[in-house]
Amino acid sequence: MLKRSLVFVFAMLFTLSFGSMAFASEDQQTDISKGLQIIEEANAAIDYLISEAVEKSAALQSEHLEKVSNLQNDAALTDAEKEVKITEETQNYNAELDELIVKLQDTAVELTNEGIEKAAEYGVYGQCEWKLVEIADRAVWVDPIRVIGWE
Repeated sequence: MLKRSLVFVFAMLFTLSFGSMAFASEDQQTDISKGLQIIEEANAAIDYLISEAVEKSAALQSEHLEKVSNLQNDAALTDAEKEVKITEETQNYNAELDELIVKLQDTAVELTNEGIEKAAEYGVYGQCEWKLVEIADRAVWVDPIRVIGWE
């Protein structure tokens, strides 16, 4: 009995949530399409930024590892000098990577907020949906938009 009741409730919710779109006016459909397109464009821009950051960070990491390897194998340097130079190189690498990550996150937040606001003007509502991205040797949270509904 309980199972049948739950199935009936979920079937009604499903029917009402998707069936109401059939009665939407042509203007509402156009507005919803525009709002969804805005969110898609914002997410595409964010994905592009992520892929650029991943490529740049991979190049940075590769360059850093090569420099560290060269310093470790430099016979002209003492162990203390190697340690100092490796520390300096690591600090430079971390500073560049931090700058790249902050730029990615700030731009993504800006695009997300802008996309959510513009889509809301057309009756489409979205929210940040955090996505974990590997940037070189770090895991970074970036926030594309997820559609949560429309009017």
